[in-house]
Amino acid sequence: MTVGQRIKHFREGKKLSVTDFAQLVKVSERNVYNYEADKTSPHTSFWESLFTVFEELNPKWMLTGKGSLTLDGNGGEVRESVTSYLKREELTDLLRLIERVKELTEKVAHLEKEIDDLKKE
Repeated sequence: MTVGQRIKHFREGKKLSVTDFAQLVKVSERNVYNYEADKTSPHTSFWESLFTVFEELNPKWMLTGKGSLTLDGNGGEVRESVTSYLKREELTDLLRLIERVKELTEKVAHLEKEIDDLKKE
């Protein structure tokens, strides 16, 4: 499951419309649609707002898909504050890494297309 799919899964699990979810986490509806479609990566401010509004949400699950969706109950994980679990610097580093992977994936796709074009000539 991608980050966008996890955002959508969580939102739908909360039975929130895109409009309501966007208002809660203080982003535009367009941003929510783009995040859920993995068209753009969420900014640090989105993550901070998301984890503040939904304190039960496990940041590790949301960012990596590992662990349980919530910090309390499911999976027996100890509830921790988001601040102690993911420091802002760590989150920023992870988001930069995700963005870099996207950039490299796009470059590889572009190079593969160029190779195919050259083979056709």
